[in-house]
Amino acid sequence: MNRQLPIALLIYLLPVTLASAHDLWINVEKHTVDPGETLKIAPKIAPIHGDIFPRVTFTRPLDTLAEFFHLGPGGERRKVEGTPDRDGWLSLKLEEPGTHMIVAATKPVIWPEQPEAGQQRLRFERYAKALIHVSGARGGRAWSKPVGDRLEIVPMDDPTTAREGHILRLQVLFEGKPESGYSKSRGPGRG
Repeated sequence: MNRQLPIALLIYLLPVTLASAHDLWINVEKHTVDPGETLKIAPKIAPIHGDIFPRVTFTRPLDTLAEFFHLGPGGERRKVEGTPDRDGWLSLKLEEPGTHMIVAATKPVIWPEQPEAGQQRLRFERYAKALIHVSGARGGRAWSKPVGDRLEIVPMDDPTTAREGHILRLQVLFEGKPESGYSKSRGPGRG
C-alpha cells in the first residue's frame, strides 16, 4: 500500500476539520499559579461535539480567532500574543494576585457562502473562557464581567470559591441582554 496516500488525505482534510470543528475551549496548564509564574495556555478544538470531553484535539490556529485576550482582576484587558511552541502552547506571565480570565472567540463562519434561492444561511461562532487564580489574595471580579461575546455565560458568584454541593448562579446573555428561559443555577439535583 502506498503510505503517501493517508498522509496526503490527512493534509487535505485537516483544514476542513479545523474549519468545521464544533468545540472550542482553552487548555491551561493549571488553574492556580503563584504571582509572577508563567502559565502555558492554548486555544483547542476537537473534530467532535457532544457530551464527551474529546480525546483527540488540535491547537486552534491563532489567525482563526477573532479575539484572544486576558482579563486581569481589575478588569484590564490585554491581548494574548506570542508564538506558540511546537505543541501549540503560549506562555502568559501572571503577576497580580486574584482571579484572571482568558477569553477566546472564533471568527464567524457563514455557511453556505453562496446560498441557493430560499436557502437559509447559518452563522457559526464559538466562545471559550478559562479562569485562573493567582495566589496571594482573592480579588478582582474579572469572572463577573461580560466580555461582549454574542452568546455568553457570566457567573453571578465567584466560581473559584465554588465547592461540590453548592449552587453556582449564572446569567446567560445574548447580544449583551439577559436571556430568559434558561436555568440560572447549577447544583445538586438541578438542571
